Amino acid sequence: MKLFVPAAMIAILALAPVQSGEIDRGLKTIRALDIQRHQAYLASDELEGREAGSEGGQRAALHIVDQLASLGFEGGASDGGYFQPFGGGSSPGELADANLLRLYKDASRRTSEEFKLGAGITPYGRSRAGSADGSVVFAGYGICAPELGYDDWKGVTVKGSIALVLDGEPQEADEQSKFDGTKPTKYSELEHKIQMAEKAGAAALLVASREGLAKKPEFVWPPDGKSPPVKIPVALVSAELADKLAGKALKALRTEIDADLKPRSLKGALVAEISLSVRPLPGKGTKNILAIWRGIHSKLKDEFVVLGAHYDHVGRGSPQNSRGKVGEIHNGADDNASGTSTLLDVAEAIKETKPKRSIFLMWFDSEEKGLVGSNTWCGSPTVPLDHIVAMLNMDMIGRNDTTKILIGVEKEGKEPRYPKLAAALTQTQQKFGIKFDWEGADDLIRRSDHWSFMEKGVPAVFFTGGLHADYHTERDDVERINFPKEELIGKMVFWLAEKIANSDQALR
Repeated sequence: MKLFVPAAMIAILALAPVQSGEIDRGLKTIRALDIQRHQAYLASDELEGREAGSEGGQRAALHIVDQLASLGFEGGASDGGYFQPFGGGSSPGELADANLLRLYKDASRRTSEEFKLGAGITPYGRSRAGSADGSVVFAGYGICAPELGYDDWKGVTVKGSIALVLDGEPQEADEQSKFDGTKPTKYSELEHKIQMAEKAGAAALLVASREGLAKKPEFVWPPDGKSPPVKIPVALVSAELADKLAGKALKALRTEIDADLKPRSLKGALVAEISLSVRPLPGKGTKNILAIWRGIHSKLKDEFVVLGAHYDHVGRGSPQNSRGKVGEIHNGADDNASGTSTLLDVAEAIKETKPKRSIFLMWFDSEEKGLVGSNTWCGSPTVPLDHIVAMLNMDMIGRNDTTKILIGVEKEGKEPRYPKLAAALTQTQQKFGIKFDWEGADDLIRRSDHWSFMEKGVPAVFFTGGLHADYHTERDDVERINFPKEELIGKMVFWLAEKIANSDQALR
């Protein structure tokens, strides 16, 4: 069906020129290889088909949230977190279960020692929630003071590793110290050490304490929750644990550094894993994942463009939901690890922009059980429904020919119910040199999460690559995915979302 869209209407939704550079940078971050990295994990046998409420579903949820936290998105749930539990079985876990350090004693990782909250480890109140895994590299005091000729980070490689540093600064008790005698300088502050670790590419930062755990004001619990999280996981560790992580007595190394002000960084010999959170994570159970990239316009920032995808699938398949071999793992690479993974990569692109409106990312659970997750959010929205200007949904976008892209929009008769949304989609076609199949998704329009929003009067569009023979079978594996197609759809959804977020007018 050919749509007639007045040129004046198209112009209404034109992007503000000031945004074009940001959007171009964002488009470059959306890459098939990055999408594939997420999808290979989410659609692996390890997650056993991501059935809602399962252990595999829990792992998928934690993977998504870990990525969001690393990008700096704020939580979109009513409690300020990322999770919206629903349907029972999702009661909060213990805080101790959300904070763990595992130190491996050999390269094979067969033997390890675990340290939990209060038993060797305490997270920084502004720590990024999430996990890190890598070799432990000791970087002295974690200080870079070029004007004093002192740099703990020089000559040490910590990229992708877990950095371990001493608290305080050298020669703290020496009146003649270059570090302003016995007065603490900015280099003794935790913020400096974190900034240096982030700049060096560390996956996480551990600070060795001489005073025991939770005695420093920045580590006192509970955190105030008023300041935004830092970019990496950060924790305080006891002196005893720090010695084990470094493989040496740090008290002696501290004395040696203080004696001659020469850094003594150590290459990592041991490997550790850490998981940190300043609030209990929900236990295994059904839950939506919600994240917001806040807009900058004084008024429009309170309006939202929603981007959605469901992250659950059907587990091992039952007679009720499988079209293949019941009891075998149905990985759901296309349904819907495709939309889930692409939306994660779109999030990375959004991070490059400062839109006028806020962009609200939603990963829905229990879509396979009847759009339960999206119906739950629309029934108990965490922002006012009338503040949602548009909803863009991706479901099964990774199969069939790259140019076969079906879209679903509400219609009144044969014409779109929201002409401005149709105009924006027409511009998207022109921008990317593609022709959407405007009618191909008509039979699927009620079968994915955009429908929950449509029923509430929100202008919405459904992006899909269409059905295929492997739908809801054990054959829906990542090896069959068309990753260039996912990259293309990801770029189009990002571009369209930014177009709507920066328009001076809404779509209805």
